[in-house]
Amino acid sequence: IITENQNELNDVEKEFKDEKVESTTEYLEDNNMMIIELEDGDKDTFLEENKELNVEEDVIVMANGKKNKKGFFDFFKRKKSKKQIGREWNMDMVKDTKDDKSLKTVKVAIIDSGIDEFATNIPVKERKNFIPGQEEVAALLEDVTGHGTSIASILTSNGEDGQIEGISNNIELYSAKVLDSGNSAPVSRIIEAIYWAIEKKVNIISLSFGTPNYSQALENAVKEAYDNGILIIAAAGNEGEDGVQYPAAFKEVLAVGSVDSDANISDFSSTGEEVEIVAPGERIKATGSFDGSIIVSGTSIAVPHVVGAAATIWGKDLSKSNEFVRQLIDVSANEVGKFDEYGNGIVDISYALEIYDDFSEKFEEGNKFVNEEVDYEITGNENEVYEYKNDYVEGKWTESTHNKLIDEKDIYLNTNQIWVLKRASELADSAYYLKKAGVRPSLHGFYRKKATYQKTEDGEVLATPYYQYDQGEVIPYNYVAAYIYLTRCGIKGDYRNVSLDSFKCVSAHNAVKNASDAFTKAGFYNDAEDVENRRQIWIENFVGKGHKEAIFKAGKSEENLETWKTLYWGFALHTMTDVYAHSTYTINDETGEWYLLDHKKLIFPEADNEKRVETRLEWAREKAYKVIWRYVTRNEGKPADFEIEFDSSEPLKIAELLRYCQDAGGLPGSSAAKVSSYSRHDGKLYYPTPETSHKYSIYGINGNKYKGKFWDPIY
Repeated sequence: IITENQNELNDVEKEFKDEKVESTTEYLEDNNMMIIELEDGDKDTFLEENKELNVEEDVIVMANGKKNKKGFFDFFKRKKSKKQIGREWNMDMVKDTKDDKSLKTVKVAIIDSGIDEFATNIPVKERKNFIPGQEEVAALLEDVTGHGTSIASILTSNGEDGQIEGISNNIELYSAKVLDSGNSAPVSRIIEAIYWAIEKKVNIISLSFGTPNYSQALENAVKEAYDNGILIIAAAGNEGEDGVQYPAAFKEVLAVGSVDSDANISDFSSTGEEVEIVAPGERIKATGSFDGSIIVSGTSIAVPHVVGAAATIWGKDLSKSNEFVRQLIDVSANEVGKFDEYGNGIVDISYALEIYDDFSEKFEEGNKFVNEEVDYEITGNENEVYEYKNDYVEGKWTESTHNKLIDEKDIYLNTNQIWVLKRASELADSAYYLKKAGVRPSLHGFYRKKATYQKTEDGEVLATPYYQYDQGEVIPYNYVAAYIYLTRCGIKGDYRNVSLDSFKCVSAHNAVKNASDAFTKAGFYNDAEDVENRRQIWIENFVGKGHKEAIFKAGKSEENLETWKTLYWGFALHTMTDVYAHSTYTINDETGEWYLLDHKKLIFPEADNEKRVETRLEWAREKAYKVIWRYVTRNEGKPADFEIEFDSSEPLKIAELLRYCQDAGGLPGSSAAKVSSYSRHDGKLYYPTPETSHKYSIYGINGNKYKGKFWDPIY
């Protein structure tokens, strides 16, 4: 519902308070909008009874990534020549240049599916997750689909760790996660992110998604951003001759189409008079999940080439307007074909810089849109158009740089495996019975929890978790044992088939029982006699929700089991990497004392802040490769997976690292010494001792009891 002012909004909120959907941010209400949810069938009645209100459906937008198809348009204005190059063909086609070190920094907001913190080749200044319920989703693997990460890499990857080098290196990047694990979002979420970008005073907004449905609320946000001096660049869409989608179809937006390596319009690229520019968008190499390389296509992928061009142009003089930058991109484009397909032509960064001064002298503010045929008497771009060799095949992730980990062999994961692994990480931070480290420490790499009491129906007082602790005692949770347990679940495919009997020490049993209880309460299997049906329901409702392709062709029991196994491996991956967020200590610079990095310290949370003790992120990345290798080879985790492989240049220790490794199976002597040097013991943890062990009993599955020594004399 869109209102004229705040007073009208207040009246509407009072009238429809029961139907109102709470927003995750204040941006909608600040701009006189609210969302309501109606029961099926009530829409027409509501509209009929409230004709005086400005109401529109909160339509869904979809990312404009596309798989490659055969067949190309064959109309060309000029003949093209073959060209052999020593770098990525798309970078050569747009003639990117990074030689000018004097360029000013340009602020760019990518509104998309997020950008993985794992991708250290893509520096992000600030990020925000706009998806309800995902406020605590870790940024390390936040981009489930990899869509936003691949776009960001094409735009501004620094080229480190064997990755591609992006178009522009003078960018300060802001990431707004709006697209969910199905690469979709309601338009209201897009609007929130646009207003956030306005608040951050960015220069450019990158949008790689679209919808065929017009939205006045979206247009209002786009106009406000443009009036605030922001250049908005969006994907035209992947609908071919069906026309350009919104928001690219709005007059204030620079709409981008796609060409292939032969400068042909991609068969999927939306065409129409709104197309303003085209750029490479077919079989492009980009950074994928886990720092691998992926080959991607779509008008989504064409967008960062134009954003990079805009950032390069704007970096010469930040006082120039968004209209100046937009029109210079248009007049400098390499004209190659029909206007309703190519727009002004292929973006050409080199030629834009060549005519920059001439255009600057002739440009007049107020002539907003080149498509309105403003003639600046600039010499047209007649540079030769080349065809490039392109042998890339889409859809595979490969990682070959970590030879010590994978024995000089490539690891291959298909896109569905990657999707499930990362979706599991997202679910661990968002699904009701799985999230929150304070409740489920075993799924979040957290090493401790305070005991609390619960009462049964008959009034009996029980301590939680699994020993008769006194309320408030700090209980050890062995994240190493939890990780090993989750990998075993990944091998079996059913947590109930993994015995807890081998985890008999206090810290280990606490952790694995905590994970097992989480899976039970989350409803992984509500009906033990209908296992296959339960798997299918969970896959469809949680894992496969919004995912267009059937995961491992879900439906066949053996393929559902494979998806289920991958899900557990994703939880193992999440637990392993979260250790370095939730169980790490550093030194307080003022007091010189060690303290735990958590979500409450100081002015802002430190646990998930990748800039605080950056070695944590480097260690987490290395451990993620280890987990992936075990997943591919189907070998269960070992305490040795937590070995310290390289030193930290900053003060850094991991809580209980040595003790938990020893409790979970032990380390070789050569590793134990180094692990010990980075391990910190928490003296508040309550372990049974020979004098108090009579108080404690440990419970396995079906009430089986174990008695004996549950302490370890290491400390």
